Amino acid sequence: QASKLDLSKGLDIPFSLPSVTLKHGRLSMDELGFCDMVGVIGKWAERYEHYAFPMDPYEEHLQRCGLFNTHLSDMDNRKHSRCPRYLTEPTELPDEHYKDNWVTQRAMEMFDSVPAGRPWFLQLNFDNPHDPSDITRRMEAECRERDIPGPHNSGDEFAAGEHLAIRQNYTAQVENNDRLIGLVLDELAGRGEID
Repeated sequence: QASKLDLSKGLDIPFSLPSVTLKHGRLSMDELGFCDMVGVIGKWAERYEHYAFPMDPYEEHLQRCGLFNTHLSDMDNRKHSRCPRYLTEPTELPDEHYKDNWVTQRAMEMFDSVPAGRPWFLQLNFDNPHDPSDITRRMEAECRERDIPGPHNSGDEFAAGEHLAIRQNYTAQVENNDRLIGLVLDELAGRGEID
């Protein structure tokens, strides 16, 4: 299993427990039936001040690369409460350190440990598409000129331009997922394991 397992929030995000229980990324792995696991917390966990330290393998990776505070600051700036500010600007994280991209690379590394000649199962979960509206600079370059219809009932929470940017970011997140799935399929094809 790689990434967030949102179907078991009681198991993978026990907010009452100290962070050390999450850092190894394998919480409840046996109970869930996996022999290897890179579990990560969801995007909004970084919003809470008392979690301003690495809580999972992804965040520890960011800390080793000197990007953890950049990530926390970005998530903090994306907080909204009906909604004084909703950032659609790209994250300062380089593309290879964007969570879904990083998780996909970890998933592909798991292929090296699958048992030869035996069936295996990989569950790969992405954080996106999901608010907040964070995308990388590469993703922004590919989506910003898209003309996307606005909502039928826009209300007064966002201006028209903000609605458009949020929708553009959403399409960029979906498109990035498609790209990542393609990378996984290409890797499997190259290994002769696409079936």
